[in-house]
Amino acid sequence: MVVMLVNPREIANIDNFSSQVKSAVHQEVRQAFTDDIRTELFRLLHVSGEMSDLEGFENFVYSVGGQVVRVTHESNRTEEQLLGELEFVSMLSEQGASVAAPIRLPGGNFIESLEGYHACLFEQAIGTRIRQPIDDAVITSWGEAIGLFHRLASGFKPRYPRQDWLADDNHQFHERIPAEQELILARADELMAVLKTLSADPSVFGLIHSDAHPGNFLVDGDKLTFFDFDDCLYAWFGYDLATLVFGIALLAEEEADRIAEVKKFLDLFLSGYEKRHRVEALMLDHMSDLLRLREFSFYGVVHAFMDVNNLEYDTAQRYMTGRQPLLEQGVPLVDLDFSGY
Repeated sequence: MVVMLVNPREIANIDNFSSQVKSAVHQEVRQAFTDDIRTELFRLLHVSGEMSDLEGFENFVYSVGGQVVRVTHESNRTEEQLLGELEFVSMLSEQGASVAAPIRLPGGNFIESLEGYHACLFEQAIGTRIRQPIDDAVITSWGEAIGLFHRLASGFKPRYPRQDWLADDNHQFHERIPAEQELILARADELMAVLKTLSADPSVFGLIHSDAHPGNFLVDGDKLTFFDFDDCLYAWFGYDLATLVFGIALLAEEEADRIAEVKKFLDLFLSGYEKRHRVEALMLDHMSDLLRLREFSFYGVVHAFMDVNNLEYDTAQRYMTGRQPLLEQGVPLVDLDFSGY
């Protein structure tokens, strides 16, 4: 699993994103996914029509006949893990959340499988991607949408298991960050020890999207439709916000502007969030630690899936410039007292 972050400034080039990083799909899995297997999976899903490759990073993703087909190999997600995701997204849709819902197949199942490849079908989201600068109303609606997700997720347990934050690949830092970076790994271990002490009460902890950045929703008027719940996991609701704050912080061209960007975002986002859920559920007094978790996660992604010495991805390039010594020193990306919100 790879949590990717998409800067709104780069959305115009999102179709080229996968060419800038190493694919998370293992080479042997990609090579074994023949046209014959894809054709048969499409037949099993009862889809036909013009096909467009959406350049999935962790999966094979296609637009076919006005619907979205996602094909996942067993090495990335088991069928049970996929069913946990689909059950979660279906629940959100049934309860009125604006998501691209999974489509139940004629036989009553959500998934068709062939030779280790699991295929499922989703509604096609309607709208366009946001551009920079982000409209204030969009940020408020963004907060409202995430607030509803969290309210509906409180206490929700799907029949099929999803991983929790500890088991997530993005938090296996010793597998992704070079072993010679001993001080950074020590900092990461210290953080993990702190996070393990935080409450996991259903009022603050549950299934979250975990990657609800601008690349994973479309805007149609005042409606935001979210998709790509492939990384959903059990974590603190505040971690959803931390992933977004991390991205907003990196919008600033100058580090001095970072706090102002984040403050403006929080004011608007939280005003929307509280329309749907209690802001206390976000554990803002622990936001600095959750933001550090996101930071170490992204740092690991860069080392695992990008060429650190030749970064083409703008967000990664901006983030990594001079960042290693700051991580070693424990300097926060956003030096802000979040508890004041």
